[in-house]
Amino acid sequence: MLGINGALKAVGYGLLVLFFAAGVVKTCGSLTELKRPEAAVRLFVRFVLAKAAVGYGLDLMMAIFSVAQGTISTVTAAGGLTSGAALPSEIVDKINAVSFWDSIPLWAVTLLGSLFITVLSFLMILTVYGRMFKLFLYAAIAPIPLATFAGEPSSSVGKNFLRSYAGVCLEGLVIALACVIFSAMASSPPAVDPNASAVTAVWTYVAELIFNFLVLVGSIKMSDQVVKDYVDHLVSTVSYSLEGLNIAVDCANGSASRTAGRLFAALGANTHMLFDQPDGLNINRDCGSTHLDNLKAYVREHGLDAGVAFDGDADRCLMVDENGNEIDGDRLMAICALDMKSRGKLNKNTVVGTIMTNLGFIKFCEREGIRFIATKVGDRFVMEEMLLEEYSFGGEQSGHLIFRDFATTGDGELTAIQVLSLMRREGRKLSELASVMTRYPQVMINVRVSADGKLLFYTDPEVKRAIDEAKRELGKEGRIVARISGTEPLIRVMVEGMDDGRIREVAERVAGVVRERLGE
Repeated sequence: MLGINGALKAVGYGLLVLFFAAGVVKTCGSLTELKRPEAAVRLFVRFVLAKAAVGYGLDLMMAIFSVAQGTISTVTAAGGLTSGAALPSEIVDKINAVSFWDSIPLWAVTLLGSLFITVLSFLMILTVYGRMFKLFLYAAIAPIPLATFAGEPSSSVGKNFLRSYAGVCLEGLVIALACVIFSAMASSPPAVDPNASAVTAVWTYVAELIFNFLVLVGSIKMSDQVVKDYVDHLVSTVSYSLEGLNIAVDCANGSASRTAGRLFAALGANTHMLFDQPDGLNINRDCGSTHLDNLKAYVREHGLDAGVAFDGDADRCLMVDENGNEIDGDRLMAICALDMKSRGKLNKNTVVGTIMTNLGFIKFCEREGIRFIATKVGDRFVMEEMLLEEYSFGGEQSGHLIFRDFATTGDGELTAIQVLSLMRREGRKLSELASVMTRYPQVMINVRVSADGKLLFYTDPEVKRAIDEAKRELGKEGRIVARISGTEPLIRVMVEGMDDGRIREVAERVAGVVRERLGE
């Protein structure tokens, strides 16, 4: 490996200079900019750090490799992975105590069990050392991808490499923990009931041992396979790759941190990963689909084609266009619904949304000849309606989009690749795709009410009169939705229309009546 790394290190130094020069040309508008001290220092620091990464990256990666290899070797030796299954003396004594002919099937069962466990042990060994070999290869080829850090535009290649290496290390950690469990199992085999018959003791012991090993080896193999299966499924849902697209992906320090990088890499996108380092406490903290400011700024600063933001559990997706403008769930629904209709994939020509879906989307559906059905707020209500009538598409403004042909719930990563693949297929910018829908201004006022106030909301005559007057005033170019919160002591008053000042006045007037009549 050292020879491979040494040869590639020489190539890496050459690429280092190339990537640095290309980065300078692309990021600096003129030579005048290079003369500024801060710019020159920044470029110099980047070059020095990239050179250090190429020169000393092997040492660090080999240190990680050595620790992992040592841990596995120690556990393997302690657990006696290659030694097969030795019968406890109690079992041997019980078998020897029966007649010769009665002992033959018992010995046969134990021998077959021992052979089966030995096979499982070797499968485990192959998985463990396969992971170690993968780490070995990553360390060998490291100089090439690490050289890309010399230039800002190319640094995403190096970042993706380090993320992949970190992913392999994490998988190795899971396998190491499984090996620890293996060692504990090997040193503490199932207990033998001294009062049981020879047949019962042998069958119980062998069956329990085999079951434990099957569970352990299965979990190890599953740790290696689950993410791959998920990514493969998502990739299979699109017909166009994402090659040529430069995107930023905000993982909200949540579940997408484990899968998004592999997904977008598999589809060929040039990906800038953001907030993909969860520590158990930073999920959704100033990031993700509920905090888009960082993503907007990053997309504008780096001139990217789009930005993608997930929430902590990655069932929601919002996007940012090339200009740094937010594309909410309603606009994503409009983009996808129009495309699905054109391809004959929009079952019953219907989209399911909620009562909070923007009026602009409803107008879009009327214009495009698409039927719109509104449910109560919540993706579970959207899904219930879709299942009941066999509709294929629905979602919420928050970014919960459900593609029932591919999934049974909202999946932010699925949503993202559907939209991005459409961009590649039609060769259009995200802002252009989103222009099919004009979003109406929306004002939301939450009014805190008493428990009795919530009960009286639908029967209070003054509240009903205020809402009816607002509907007449807004006409067809606006709407009002007043509803009880299902989780808080609130009445939510939402008003939409073309005139922001007018709808705010209407919302405040109705909210005032609700507060006066039903408030705490």
